[in-house]
Order: sequence, then C-alpha cells, then structure tokens
Amino acid sequence: MYHTLKDQITWIDIMSPTEDDFTFLRKNFPLHPITLKELKGASARSKVELHNKYLYLAMHFPMWDENHQIGQPWEIDMVIFKDTVITLSYQEIEAHQELMEKTYQKDFEYYLSNTAILLNFILNHYLADTRHQLARLEKNLKTIEEDIFKGKQQEIISALSITKRDILNFRLISRYLAEEMCSLNRNGSRFLDESAEIYLGDIEGEATSIENLIENIKDTADSLESTNNSLLEQKINSLTKVFTVISFIGWPTLLIISSYQMNVRFLPLIGLPYDYFIILGIAFLPSLILYIYLKIKKML
Repeated sequence: MYHTLKDQITWIDIMSPTEDDFTFLRKNFPLHPITLKELKGASARSKVELHNKYLYLAMHFPMWDENHQIGQPWEIDMVIFKDTVITLSYQEIEAHQELMEKTYQKDFEYYLSNTAILLNFILNHYLADTRHQLARLEKNLKTIEEDIFKGKQQEIISALSITKRDILNFRLISRYLAEEMCSLNRNGSRFLDESAEIYLGDIEGEATSIENLIENIKDTADSLESTNNSLLEQKINSLTKVFTVISFIGWPTLLIISSYQMNVRFLPLIGLPYDYFIILGIAFLPSLILYIYLKIKKML
C-alpha cells in the first residue's frame, strides 16, 4: 500500500509492498529491472547507486526490538528522481509512524518544495531516532558506572555484557551509514544540483557524528569493563590476602593443638590443674603475637 504526498515534489511512501505496488512502480517509473529486483528483497548492506534517471538508496538503521530486547536492522529503500522521491520498507516501526505524523503539520509543504530538502527531512528523522536509541545506551552505561562505584561489581557483570552486545549490534548495523551518506552527498549533488549539497552535506555530517558517538559509547563501555575487572580483581586479591593471613596466623595454633592429638605416651602439661586452659593459652599465644606484630607493621 502506498501513500502519496504531492506539491512541487511528489513523495510516494510504500509500506509492506504488494505485487500491485511493484506493478505500479514498473508502469509509472523508468526503473531498471535490477533495481526492481532489489526493491523486492532485503539488501545485504547499505548502498547508493547512481543511474541515468534516478538514484537508488538502500539504508539500514538500528531498531530496538522490544519483544526480544535487542537491536535489529531496519531497511528503507529510496528511489530518487529529480521531482519524485519513493520510499519503501517492509516493516513499520515507531520512527516511521512518527515521520508520517509530521506530514500533517502545517509547515510540511516546505519539505515538498525541493528534493534535497525532502531527503534531508526523511533521513535526518531516522538519524535522530538512531541518536535517541544511542541515548538509551548512554543512560544504561551511566547506571552501570554508578553501580560499579557503589561496590556492585559482581552484580553489574550481566548488565554490562548485555549493553556491550547492544553496542556491538548498533556498530554492525550502522557501520556503512556514514560512508553511504557521504556517497549520497557526492552523487546526489551531481544528480540533482549544486544547491543540494547544503542539505545532503548536513545528512552526511549527522551520520558521521552518530558514527563517532557509537565509537565513544563503545570506548566508554570498554573502559567501564576494564575498571570493573580491576575492582573485582582488587576485591579478590584482598580476600586472598585475608585468608592467607588467617592461615598464617592460625598455623602455630593448629600445629600445637594437632600435636596433642598424637597417640604417644607422654604429652606435656597433661594432668596438671587447669591443663585444658593452659594448653589453649599456649596454643593461641603465638597467633596473638603474630597478629600484634602484623598490626604494628601495618600489614593488616
């Protein structure tokens, strides 16, 4: 099903295209058979192709899947003529619905006055949605950072791993975005006119900014993971030190008490009045001396 918006520029938006929609495109627009074939299926990666009479774009944007709690690629295909823009996608997402709602605003006619302006409007909307989703990842990392320094190093390992997975998905989905926006700026300015460079360059700049933001978020996550691992290691070392000291201090006591469990004829102090307390005192005295010594040396 397609939706048409028309002024000086015509915008045809096709959502979940049927065979009738492709028949409409084939009859009304000079599309190459290869382009039609690519429109009928998912593209492996983002691309910009310059043809004699039109530009063909296949763009992938990250989409948050609430059901599976993971980032998924969402593809939008665009065919750009000098006076017509065709957008096509197979899955309706919230960002697309919000874009369609903007078409009912009073000032929307301005975006239909020029092809480059319309492209700027559409693509910047999806880039803004990508930035909004990245803000969610930044918020997660901020929460993780606070928990790390609250002593919750063990608890946040799972949350940090999930966030790093989401960042990786965003990087994989968006890895060609800035490159293809640069290609769109270069080919679009040549195909449309030189004035288009202002609007297409703005899109390229925003895509590059998002690419840099993703890298910054990744670096932040790596730094937090490194910090968390260091603090965990410090905790483990502290516990190891405590248990080592306890073993060292308790060793003389254990040795003396164990010696009284030997099956021999003569054991010192056995049979004396209060022999139990005397032996117990002698057993704990070396440990007490070691403890005081280590405390004075500030080793505890």
